[in-house]
Amino acid sequence: MDPSPPTDAASREAAAETRRLVARYALLAVLWIGLSDLIVHWLGVPQAQTHWVNIAKGLGFVAVTSWLLYRLLQRKNRRIAEAYAKEGAAMRSQDRTLQLLQTLAENSTDAIFVKDRAGRYMLFNREAGRVTGKSREQVIGHDDTALFLPKDAAQIRANDEQVMAQAQARTFEETLDTADGRITFLSTKGPLRDAAGQVIGMFGISRDVTELLAGQARLRESEAKYRMLFERSPLPMWMLDRETLRFAAVNDALLALSGYTREQMLSMTALDVTPDFERERLRERLGRWQRGETSGLIHGGTWTHLGQGGRVLEVEVDSNDVLFEGRPVRVSMARDVSELREVERRRAEALAEATEARDRLQQVLARIDDGFDALDLDWRYTYVNQRAAELLGRQTPDDLLGRHVWTEFPEAVGQTAYRVCHEAM
Repeated sequence: MDPSPPTDAASREAAAETRRLVARYALLAVLWIGLSDLIVHWLGVPQAQTHWVNIAKGLGFVAVTSWLLYRLLQRKNRRIAEAYAKEGAAMRSQDRTLQLLQTLAENSTDAIFVKDRAGRYMLFNREAGRVTGKSREQVIGHDDTALFLPKDAAQIRANDEQVMAQAQARTFEETLDTADGRITFLSTKGPLRDAAGQVIGMFGISRDVTELLAGQARLRESEAKYRMLFERSPLPMWMLDRETLRFAAVNDALLALSGYTREQMLSMTALDVTPDFERERLRERLGRWQRGETSGLIHGGTWTHLGQGGRVLEVEVDSNDVLFEGRPVRVSMARDVSELREVERRRAEALAEATEARDRLQQVLARIDDGFDALDLDWRYTYVNQRAAELLGRQTPDDLLGRHVWTEFPEAVGQTAYRVCHEAM
């Protein structure tokens, strides 16, 4: 491969080397002329031999200067050859780098371009051509007015000018009419500099983020909708931060149930609203969640919470894991079962009292000598004491309990006892 032409720096070095060579030659010539005459005079050469001495001086001058010129030119040529070799290697390396960059640009799924100071395209990759519907030949040397509507071209030019004026990279959202329709690009642009560091243009990489932005808009809309459902839910709801266990969000229903203000609750942790006897169970449950041992929908069962002023609340809690403002949280929904639990306790107490009264009554009836039995509305025995069982011809009360009286004693149908029982019912 032929060496590439030297750059300006190499040319300047060659010129400097030439000046040094001429200076050395001139210095040697001056010294030879002056010193050779002094030597001839010092040696006292006769006048008759002066002609031959001058010839010898001339020949000596030619020999010495020729040798010096040869050495100087040899050194200069060696340095020039070395400079050419270095420049050639640098140019070949640069060519390989440019070829690699061109390959990367051509195979990139992002639009990549380079413009000069006037906004004319110098590089335009395949993806940029696909998006704009223009070939490289149609674009190189032209500015954005050849590709986009005037208002879009003006927007692009303003962003380019800002990057070159500030001499630093910037990122812009640019929405443009393209061959694929109206597209929003996330464009990162930076200044292009020459060897002296002067800004001579700009480069850019643009990525189609239309679908990404649409997805983000849908996500924001969905978040707003679910936030509204969260806030307006008639059931108490809250979000708990996994790292700090603080309340990340609370709805109005929870504030109404607990009696706390929103500011108070958002400054508290789950342990702050849990009575002492429940805290160890809650620590164990939340610790498993923090370690990632539990996730997803959890039916948490019944918990005791403390409202404002220490008011005791019993709630059934269901939870699930979600992301809230980029943080992992657990969203929980509670049903206040305090009144239900109170009703259940009272019902249990009443049932216990009734059972105790029944047992006492049965004990009394079992001890009396008279027969005693009881029937329900379907004419089935619900109680029979031992004496009644014996009078009715049975060994134990169990022989009659749950049985139909008129099936057990069909002969009594139509008799006095039958009529009396029906009148009593």
